[in-house]
Amino acid sequence: MSTPEKLRVLLIDSLGHLKNPSLGFPKYSTVPAGLLYLASSLKERFGNRVETKVVNLTVDISSQKELESIMRDFSPRLVGIRSIVAFLDYTRDVIETARKVLPEALVVVGGPSTWGYCEELLSGTNGAHLGVIGDGEEAICQIAESLFSGSSPCELDGIVYEDNGELKFTPPRKPIADLDSIPFPDYSLVDLDKYASHLNYCYSLRKIGAICSSRGCPRHCIYCSNLDKDYRVRSPENVLKEMYQLHDKFGIVDFAFTDYNFHVDVARAEEILDLIISWDVKVNLYYPGGIRADTTTERLVDKMVKAGASWITYAVETASPRLQKYIRKNLDLDKARHIINYTFDRGVNVLNTFMFGFPTETYEEARLTIDFAKTLCPSVVPAVFAARFFKGTQMHQIAKEKNLDVEKINRAAKKFLTEIDLPPTDAMTGRELRMIYLEYFKEIFLEKNRLKKALERHLEHYTIEEVLTTYHFFLGRPFRSIDEILNYR
Repeated sequence: MSTPEKLRVLLIDSLGHLKNPSLGFPKYSTVPAGLLYLASSLKERFGNRVETKVVNLTVDISSQKELESIMRDFSPRLVGIRSIVAFLDYTRDVIETARKVLPEALVVVGGPSTWGYCEELLSGTNGAHLGVIGDGEEAICQIAESLFSGSSPCELDGIVYEDNGELKFTPPRKPIADLDSIPFPDYSLVDLDKYASHLNYCYSLRKIGAICSSRGCPRHCIYCSNLDKDYRVRSPENVLKEMYQLHDKFGIVDFAFTDYNFHVDVARAEEILDLIISWDVKVNLYYPGGIRADTTTERLVDKMVKAGASWITYAVETASPRLQKYIRKNLDLDKARHIINYTFDRGVNVLNTFMFGFPTETYEEARLTIDFAKTLCPSVVPAVFAARFFKGTQMHQIAKEKNLDVEKINRAAKKFLTEIDLPPTDAMTGRELRMIYLEYFKEIFLEKNRLKKALERHLEHYTIEEVLTTYHFFLGRPFRSIDEILNYR
């Protein structure tokens, strides 16, 4: 294969529509900031020697035929595909399409799925040529350089590939230590107005700036699919510089902090908020990824509110003290209760998330979580999830050791979080798990007074259309009015 003088790179967000559009479910998609980071890095390194195109299965593609047409027309030499476990089947379809339509292209897959699902993504003649494990900005540039030079990308660090039916892993890639050195995501490559017509990570219908102010997480929860434990941060000044740019160039005033844990360093988080407060632009801030409640202070909440907090998600998971230790989250439930209710009292939309179905969790312990939820402020949407046993996690290993139905668990792990699947655990039957979910919905989410308060708060920050669309997304049926939600049973 000859070496190119100019390289075309097609970056695909394979987070396809999680429902059949014919069923009328709202489309859900968020600007693929990770891919835009890759595009910016390629531009900084190679200038006009590289031409990059970014497409999203939900926003830009309406059919398999259209995807194939885009591939043929652009004719890239390098295809990079982002994947997460919930959309693994979509990713595999895109990989197979790229291999068929673009036989001369190098097909590379990255994202969280590559930590544990390499076999599904790379196996066989229709699998991806390479998987990238870890930060992608330097990796994509090195892969591009290998195409320019004719060298083998399989010699790079942080690469997984298949050789004669066997997966081969190169030495781990060192995480990027200086996050400020990474160029900002190139939003000019996407149509923000098209994204604003889709429900996003913040459950709004607006142009969103996705701000990742840190990478990795120093904690060790056994269920978490984020295996990057090298916690690194951007400077507050760098974070604000990106926000300024997104506002000035694209008119964005809604910003989602997508960190795994925004305030591991509380002082740094406060400094970011102080800079936002001093900005002469009114913004709306969202923390959809789940903030740890027991390390959040009233002072931090007050600064978040003053800076423009609209939505804060608190991840509780379980109210069983034994399980908190077992899953290695070790949340102080009393502190968490106080700060969650304090946040709601300060006028913010609060989303409380819980999980059921942990290994060893009994029905009685699951009931503790429901009873604890009754002592919390209303949650704006019914975010109660089935515990997922993602490959590569300690919880998946526990499942194998306990001889649980790993195949059924794997199928559950590939589903989107709102698609509740209920494989039995070692301590609860599927029937008991279904009972827990029904009890949660009846006693917590659909309790009339709680739901009324949640909707009132929701409407303080969101339009009626956004609220109706969000509840349609979570409950699986369209609503024409707030009263229809209140009367939902």
